Amino acid sequence: MENQPGRFVMVVGVDFTAEAERALAVACSIATTMPDAEIHTVHAVPTPINPFVMDIVAHVDLGSDRERLEALCERYRRFYGVFIVPHLILDEPEHGIVDVARDRNADLIVIGTHGRTGIERLLLGSLAERIQRRAPCSVLVMRMRHGVDVHPSPPEAAEPLIAFEQRL
Repeated sequence: MENQPGRFVMVVGVDFTAEAERALAVACSIATTMPDAEIHTVHAVPTPINPFVMDIVAHVDLGSDRERLEALCERYRRFYGVFIVPHLILDEPEHGIVDVARDRNADLIVIGTHGRTGIERLLLGSLAERIQRRAPCSVLVMRMRHGVDVHPSPPEAAEPLIAFEQRL
């Protein structure tokens, strides 16, 4: 899908954590400064490799995830007044996010990170790094600082970005 001229497309990874909400708030703040910006949120549900388990997953009701995603998007859409399209995908997060970015010819991917280090990072890996390696566009990685409210409301999440823009 080709972007329309002048349209700025962002893809935001959403896993319902504070880090993901922070990334969505920043993407919304950016979108308010650009006419015709659009945001595509992606919640990817990993699929198991085992074919037997795949049959079970095919019948799992993803309705609650879909409802949570749509409610989250509606809350941010109402507050910021921006265009947001939710995507619920059965795939690994790095594949789902990158595929939507490629399909939508995105200009920017915005993701939150837990900021894991050491053994935890070695064992779990870094989703942000995997997305950066595969991304067809620029990637903005939002890292939470210690002591920051872990459940920011849309206005609280936007304040640091607004303060940063005012310093420019």
